[in-house]
Amino acid sequence: MMGANNSLASRLKEKCPNLFLMKCICHSFHLCASYACEKLPNDVEQLAKDVYNFFSNSSKRIDQYKEFQEFANVFPYKILHPSQEMAFPRIGYQKIDFTI
Repeated sequence: MMGANNSLASRLKEKCPNLFLMKCICHSFHLCASYACEKLPNDVEQLAKDVYNFFSNSSKRIDQYKEFQEFANVFPYKILHPSQEMAFPRIGYQKIDFTI
């Protein structure tokens, strides 16, 4: 869609030379994160799966995890299922704060 030669963006630019096109930062970031996750060793992905499985199979462990978060005075994150298709949930993140 945003290629330089034969894309929707280049065709729109031909019709309207003064057109300003802005790429979606979310999609660009997702592509970067996906590529970065492909470069992670398999051990990291397996660790994320093991951690999820360790907590998901026991409500007692989940309660202990919540207690630890309160004790450590950190935001109570939930451990998400490692997904094969998404970049950050794949490694267990729930929230990413981009502060400028």
